[in-house]
Amino acid sequence: MRVEKGMKKILLFTVIVIVSALGFSSRAFAENLLSEWGVTPGSNWDPTKAGVLFDKSVGTLDPGVGGHDFDAEAMYFYHDNSNAYIALVAGIPQDGWPEWSAAPASNLLPGDFALNFGGSWAKGSTLDYQFGIKTSSNDDPKIVGGVGQTGEIYSDVQWGKSYEWNQYNYWGTQNTPTIIKGGTLLGLADFNYYNITGADNQIHYVYEAAIPLATSGMNWTSGGSVHWTMTCGNDAENVNFKGFSTNVAPEPVSAILFLMGGAGLATRKLIKRKK
Repeated sequence: MRVEKGMKKILLFTVIVIVSALGFSSRAFAENLLSEWGVTPGSNWDPTKAGVLFDKSVGTLDPGVGGHDFDAEAMYFYHDNSNAYIALVAGIPQDGWPEWSAAPASNLLPGDFALNFGGSWAKGSTLDYQFGIKTSSNDDPKIVGGVGQTGEIYSDVQWGKSYEWNQYNYWGTQNTPTIIKGGTLLGLADFNYYNITGADNQIHYVYEAAIPLATSGMNWTSGGSVHWTMTCGNDAENVNFKGFSTNVAPEPVSAILFLMGGAGLATRKLIKRKK
């Protein structure tokens, strides 16, 4: 009887530690949990999770139009010892919304995540966003030349400017760049896309990316900035982050195998005692 209780305790402990080892991204990405960021959608966009940086829009850029569909609610940044995580919440879906004005007719799309290292964003600043992560595989013909598939990570990026920046020179630099027009493919981020209905009864579209800290050329120790805007340029988000160490922790799978092995050895000892 004591042996069985001991085995149950070992198994319960192992399960708890394995769940912890899976970490932030596994739960949040697998279960579409925006709450993992400490956010209450449509009610409170301020994160309660320690260490999460964010930028929160209170409305579309002036003279932005289109209401909720072309609004960005918030963008979040977080890191652990293996990945940097970005989450964006916006009113625009991956396939975009129809353009309301001039030809050529197309859908206005979500922009890609833009990453700058070694500089912080401020209104009116011009940063060299060396890296980008694709949020959509679609292309907006008004900007012309978007490349890549969802989740791909690029360096030496050539960026497209927002449509309304090109057309009317609205808002200066705060709503550009938008989509990746060219660059060097480095690899893939763990990417997730889903929608949720918030407490405000609005549908919100969530874009999440987990970027390996070991990605070639990314200097996380220097700090930097993450930027996003849609291809029309109606709203933008910018999150600055300070430099941090990139000492890589053991992979979750390795940790799980180690724990399972330890649990197996402990169980064998208990069985031997019973005999």
